Amino acid sequence: MIRQILKSARLLLEIGLVIGILVLIYWWNPLGLFGGKLKLQPTATLSAQVRELGELVTAEYYGEVISTIEDTQVDKLDEPNLLEHANEVVSEIQEMLQQLKTFDELNTNQKDAILGSEQSNLNRRERRRLITDKVSRSNLLERLRFHGDWEALELLPKHNDVLNYLFDRTNQRTRPVRTNLNDNQLKDLLIRLYERPLEINRLWDENDFLTTYYRRRLEEMPKNEQRKKLAMIGRGTVKAGFDLRELTPNMFYINEVSKELHFFGLSAKILDADINPWFIPEKGVPGFDILTYNGRVNFKDAKKVKQYAIQKLETNAVNANILESAETFGGESLMRLFSLMTGKEINQVFFHNDRIIQLSQQIMKDRFINYEEAMMFESALRSEMKTIDSLQNSTQNRFNNQQLANEKWGVVNQLAKEMQNYPFENDGCRYGCFSTWAFSLSHAGLIDEVAQDSLSRLRTALKTKPVLPDSLFTLWAGRDSLFLMDQFNQAVQFLMAANTPVGKTKTIEFAGGAVDSLAVDSLRAGLISFSPEKSVFAHIQASMADSVFLMETLFPFRYVPSEWEMLAGQRYKELPENTDYVSLQGIGATSFLVNSQHGNGPWKLISVPFSQLVHPLLVASFTERRVICLDERVCIALSPEQIQSGPPVFADRTGITSRQGRELAAFIEYLVRVQEAGSNLGPVTRANLWFTRKLQRSSAVVGRATGLEGP
Repeated sequence: MIRQILKSARLLLEIGLVIGILVLIYWWNPLGLFGGKLKLQPTATLSAQVRELGELVTAEYYGEVISTIEDTQVDKLDEPNLLEHANEVVSEIQEMLQQLKTFDELNTNQKDAILGSEQSNLNRRERRRLITDKVSRSNLLERLRFHGDWEALELLPKHNDVLNYLFDRTNQRTRPVRTNLNDNQLKDLLIRLYERPLEINRLWDENDFLTTYYRRRLEEMPKNEQRKKLAMIGRGTVKAGFDLRELTPNMFYINEVSKELHFFGLSAKILDADINPWFIPEKGVPGFDILTYNGRVNFKDAKKVKQYAIQKLETNAVNANILESAETFGGESLMRLFSLMTGKEINQVFFHNDRIIQLSQQIMKDRFINYEEAMMFESALRSEMKTIDSLQNSTQNRFNNQQLANEKWGVVNQLAKEMQNYPFENDGCRYGCFSTWAFSLSHAGLIDEVAQDSLSRLRTALKTKPVLPDSLFTLWAGRDSLFLMDQFNQAVQFLMAANTPVGKTKTIEFAGGAVDSLAVDSLRAGLISFSPEKSVFAHIQASMADSVFLMETLFPFRYVPSEWEMLAGQRYKELPENTDYVSLQGIGATSFLVNSQHGNGPWKLISVPFSQLVHPLLVASFTERRVICLDERVCIALSPEQIQSGPPVFADRTGITSRQGRELAAFIEYLVRVQEAGSNLGPVTRANLWFTRKLQRSSAVVGRATGLEGP
């Protein structure tokens, strides 16, 4: 009896355990086997789901506009750009006339020293008119053309319209000028502005210029076009909202504690603007009503007027704050959408349309970065870092503010990495942490002793000091000190590509007007100051050390983060002492030999082209036919014959410095150590590391952080 009870109890216990396990599995619901509520986390999966929704319309504008054929002929919607171009022309006129006045005040010797070889092709008469004589009506325009100022003015948009307007305002003619000014009219205008520098301020009136400009555009049209009369009323709709197809995982995050949804870089935009043939079909209200026409208009004219009406309707919608309304109502729609898709309660939505996001997107559109764009980006970056710092140090709502600061840091970190994919100022140099600094050095025209010292100290700091976690450098390179050194190399390459001279500034003085033109030309000196008593010129004095300074400042290795994993994944081969080196294949083209015992002991075969590890500008230095020792221990051979070609030669005899040789040796040893560490790992560990790297690479917040310690 007792035995039967025990057996029954054991059976019941087993049944209870099975039921408990089933309940646990059902509660856990792995892989969603038992259905249940959809729960998606803010990952690439969720962003992909949202992108499939396409456009989300959150605001509409219904409006009515009047469009005429005259509007299409002069395009008044371009008015802000028109004024911008016109004001630029006025500023250019003032500047070129002032420069001409300054040049005319110099004595003959000073003028000769400035012009140099530019005057060599002038005969005596031309030299007198363009250089010696005072500025007058007869020679002013010729002088502007000789100095190149007039050609620069002619490149500016709307320069003829501005000149015509200024000439009309001088009241020198009773009727407005119908065509562009001829040379005599230009001379009359320019000499007046030259002799009276403040006159242009009295003549220039923006509003009057716009009125005159539009009237003239109409008058310039053929008579049959001027006779056309067509006016329409357009009634239509403008839709604004969000293009969810642009959403990426790094553009949003959900704060589960405060129940907030934050978007970065997702902003409301105009999605559609249209005027349908029937605005309200059930009431018979048409989209277009013709107010007046004279019979000479055709289908193309009507099409232009309708298109202009749509553009005008869109402009009116923007002026009526449709984008602000779209963001307000869009926040509510997105809040409900993400609550439904994630299964999490969301009470507030915030759009962080930071200037830095919009600016960087605009800069990267043309896949090229110039100095002005880089300066704007870095200014916005500093402003954003101040915001992040204030959020991190906030004492109120500390947890939420720190989370927001971390997300903002992730966004700017990602933007900085994306910006580095594009060339800076020329196709040979990428944008990086030190690009604008290098540009300012180059723009100064000389790398003097102070600049040389700055470059040397920065180089030393990058080599000897690790990248601190809270350093601004981590935005550009993570904790990868080698990548930071590569960006330093990019800056030095920029200085070399710009032919920035290295040396010291020396001055020479000439008393009175006794300028030695031959001495000035031979030294390529430039005038820096003048007075009736003396003229002072400056020239650059460069030593032999100055001529090679930039080349010797380069870090000697070539490092590309995207290639490093491939290089580190290779396996070196240690060769036995009795190896027949001549029989080895591919040495020099696809591999090279390295020895860490000054040529004694076994050689290692590195299955990486040597040119892939050396800076491109220094590859040509390694043409020696013998073994090359980079430092006291590490030697390399780029062909089997080098091993048997006599004693080794040190790197400083090949064209690189001993310092660069030691750095390249440390870089190669580091690569060998990484390869050796990888070869000792099991297949499961290597697969795990590969998977971890993939996750890090796809992370928008952390980005790529190799954790490498540079040599």
